[in-house]
Amino acid sequence: MGDAFLNSAPLMIAQARLEQSAIAADILQEAARWLSERGIPLWQVSEITAERFRAPAERGELYLAWQGDRATGVMLLQEEDFLFWPDAVEGESLFLHKLAIRRSVAGRGVASALISWAVAETRRRNRRFLRLDCDNTRPSLHSFYQSHGFTLQGVR
Repeated sequence: MGDAFLNSAPLMIAQARLEQSAIAADILQEAARWLSERGIPLWQVSEITAERFRAPAERGELYLAWQGDRATGVMLLQEEDFLFWPDAVEGESLFLHKLAIRRSVAGRGVASALISWAVAETRRRNRRFLRLDCDNTRPSLHSFYQSHGFTLQGVR
């Protein structure tokens, strides 16, 4: 599929089915390799497997961004996160993790669309907050999230 199609195809975000776990892993592996090649690794490619995304897919936490029949982005949207947000009031927030896009759509608003969709879903589920964790050594990533309305809540 050419870039012209991706430019014209509407973006749709949908909950991933169990059999789409490999697609999610592939998008994240691509992002992990790209970050590693630039000397700013975030995820270990070996840890990003389809098997790891089966449970989130079964729980309904795995989402894919689609342009036509091509998945261009991925994210996890969870109802609880005791690891990074142990003090969050239960039922008050949704938690965003593993946001990644294919390099072929970089700069085309796919990541922003995923975030906007997650914000709307947070409101739809009557949650007060959409929370995420972010590596403190990545100022450009902080800026990206802050440009989407996130505020720093602390450093651990």
